Order: sequence, then C-alpha cells, then structure tokens
Amino acid sequence: MDQGTMRQLSRLYRICKAGEWGFEVSAENVSNRGLKVILKSFSQQRAAFAREIKEMVEKEEGSITTRRSIRGIIHRGRIAIRGAMTIGAQNVENGVLNEILLGEEAATKTYKSVLGKTLPADAQTLIERQFEEMQATFEELRLLRGRSGQRLVVRLFDSEHDTDTALQALTKAGFERRNIDVAEVQAVTKVYEGQSHKLDETIISGAVGGAIWGGILGAIIGLNFLLFPNIGAMMGNPAESWAFSALGGTLIGALFGAILGLLIGRGISEEDAYLYDDSVRHGVNLIQLTTNNERSAEAAHIMHDVNAAARTRASIKSA
Repeated sequence: MDQGTMRQLSRLYRICKAGEWGFEVSAENVSNRGLKVILKSFSQQRAAFAREIKEMVEKEEGSITTRRSIRGIIHRGRIAIRGAMTIGAQNVENGVLNEILLGEEAATKTYKSVLGKTLPADAQTLIERQFEEMQATFEELRLLRGRSGQRLVVRLFDSEHDTDTALQALTKAGFERRNIDVAEVQAVTKVYEGQSHKLDETIISGAVGGAIWGGILGAIIGLNFLLFPNIGAMMGNPAESWAFSALGGTLIGALFGAILGLLIGRGISEEDAYLYDDSVRHGVNLIQLTTNNERSAEAAHIMHDVNAAARTRASIKSA
C-alpha cells in the first residue's frame, strides 16, 4: 500500500472518528429515548468503520493520526450548548438533526473523493461497503428530519403490552400498519463503548463563543473612548483604552463561556447516562412510523401518551 493510499485512509479515519463523536454528542442532547438509541447505534457504526480502517493501515505497518480538529471540537461543543439552551424537545431534535446532516454531507463528499482515486482492491472493497452503509444512514437521518413531505417518527417502549397498545392507537387514528416498523432494541443497537469528548468540547466551544461575544461587547463599549475623547483622555490614551476594553471583554467572555460549557457538559452527561442506561435495560421495542409531515406531531403525541400511561402505572405499583 503506497503512501498516497495511507493518506486517503487516514482522512477517512478522521472523518469516521468525527462522526462517532458527533453522533454521540447529538444523542446526548435529545430526550427522545428512541432517537437516542438510533443515534448511539450510528455512533457505534462509525467507531466500527474507524477501527476497520485503522486495522487495514496497521496491517501494512502504517500509522493513523488520531488528533481532533479544532473546528470539529467547536462544532460538537456548539451542538451541546445550543441543545441545552433551546426550548422544546422537538426544537432540540430538529436542531440536532440539522447539525448532523451537515456533518454527514461533508463525510459523504470525502468518501466520494477517496473512491474517485485509484485504491488497492481490498481498500476499495472496504470503503465501498462503508460508503453504502453511510448512505443508508444518511437517508434515514433525512427521513427523521423530514424529507419530501414524509417524516420518520420513533419512540421506544418498555414492554410488549405497551408496544401493542401503541400500535392499536396508531391504527385506530388512521395510520397504516404497513408504514409502521417494530424492531427489538437489542437488534437496533449495542451499548456504545466509546468515550465521549463532550465535556472538554463544551468548555472549549463555550470559551470560544464567549470570547467572540465578549470581545464584540467590549469593543462596542470601548467605542465611547474613541467617540468621546474627553472620556478617553480620563482613562489615558483613547485607542489604548478601546483595545483594553475589547481585550477585557474577550477574556471575561471566554471565562464565563467556559464555565457555562462546563456546567452544561456535566448536566447533559449525567442525564444522558441515566436515560440511555434506562433505555438499554428496560427498552424492548422501537416503533418507527413513516407518515406525512402534517401528521408526524399527532403520531408522536399518541406514542407519548402510551409511554406516559405506562410510567404512571409503574409509579403506582412502586408506591
């Protein structure tokens, strides 16, 4: 395997690791347990892709660079911060899925670029197979967000009884059974085994965002020293006072942004660990319904009510 092929495989490895971490962070930011399980399964998929590529390179006595890009760090941190500060579960889901699709478009372009080059037969076979799976994932994500007037609605249920109740409620409401798929949770995903980088990434992203906005605010305040020379003279040189104000705003903004990122990162991590653990331990079936956009909210509401009733029964029994 020549050095050119090694470089191309290293590109794909970094893309897959970015996808793994991106899906993990995205999963952590949604409360819908069904969507969380699906996104975690995609994270596991990309971890497997990266492992396959790394093994192929190491078999040829090559090495892989595992560094994270600063742009990727800030992007994933922004997902966490925006998700935590967005009001409404559906708004959070839409925002997260939009961010994921942007990343998937970039990943798809990279794979197409590599496949357009001359590769050894074994590398070509591996990358083509991964690309086909990636395209299937991309299409499912598009349907989850809404595509061509259709939308995929997913919810997780903790028993066969609840699953049957939801199916009956959906068909009674006029949703066709042929558009509903029921999958066992264990067939959909395995427990994600990777390590999330979300905490440090939310801190870094928060610091960068805070520095930008703090610097802008400090620069605006500092304009007073330039527009009103008398005020600037009281503080010293007007230009130096403006620069000091902008720098001070940047530093203060970065500090507060980093603290915000730390608090958000810890909170999301704890909630996600609880919800995902609960999903894996108690989740039995995943219902996936394809319907038109106009009725997607109705379908989600029906399935939510079934789960809510199940939780009420469980709390009464435990009381």
